[in-house]
Amino acid sequence: MSTETVELQKKILEVFIEVKKICDKHNIRYFAVGGTCIGAARHKGFIPWDDDLDIAVPINDLDKLIELCKKELPEPYRVFNCMEHVHNPNPIFKVHNTQTTFIEKFELNYPDDYKGIFIDIFPLIGIPSDDAKSKKYYRKLRILTALNDKWHYKLSECPGKKGMLLWILTCPLRPFLSKTYWSDKLYKNYKKYDFDSCKYTSYTWFPRDYKTKAPKEWFESCVELPFEETKMRCPSGYDGFLTLQFGNYMQLPPESERQCHDNGGLVDLYKPFSYYAKKKQEN
Repeated sequence: MSTETVELQKKILEVFIEVKKICDKHNIRYFAVGGTCIGAARHKGFIPWDDDLDIAVPINDLDKLIELCKKELPEPYRVFNCMEHVHNPNPIFKVHNTQTTFIEKFELNYPDDYKGIFIDIFPLIGIPSDDAKSKKYYRKLRILTALNDKWHYKLSECPGKKGMLLWILTCPLRPFLSKTYWSDKLYKNYKKYDFDSCKYTSYTWFPRDYKTKAPKEWFESCVELPFEETKMRCPSGYDGFLTLQFGNYMQLPPESERQCHDNGGLVDLYKPFSYYAKKKQEN
């Protein structure tokens, strides 16, 4: 594990701790998901080569959390609402450190989308019990996700035949619809089924029913696992949930696969992203 990864993880953890304070103060439910949950269960902290932190919040609570974060986060932490940024295709929320820089490869040409080191906050949504209804719902979410993804970029930036075709098909609509049309529509659909009334749930990183449709009882309570110098709330059914998604998650992957995400952009722990945005706009 490189020194750079360790220092990045420390900065990410600082962001999480501030969000955790607000959640704990206001009884906002949240759960570690993905690699963050694996890290808590397997490493008592970050996966050593991981460079992000993901939590999921029930959709019923998410708007409240975002508003609380806007009011109560201390400087230099702020909410990064992806749906309010023209060139960000991800309809999720982030909280970031505005005195740092974390620019992903696909964002390099769009200074309006630059951000600091962050944590991701995913909606945890309700899923119908009926298999036919849930498959239809997932299919709709996948379509909206794809439409939203291609909506933000130029044709030359949409890789693959499917991406280019989708861009061309939606091109006639561009003069009439806002840049956030599809992300707004997607977020609205996340609220279609009430989380607390459903027997199944899913978080929205990749809408695949066979990977993420889980009994909601796994998320009706939590267990706090050690995570670096703090505690991480994981779903009480984290073992079943992680097994559903990843199989034998306690087994370390081959060394060749122990890599951080291929950011390919720009990370700076000491300069604010506004510095790089200004430089980009001046060029």
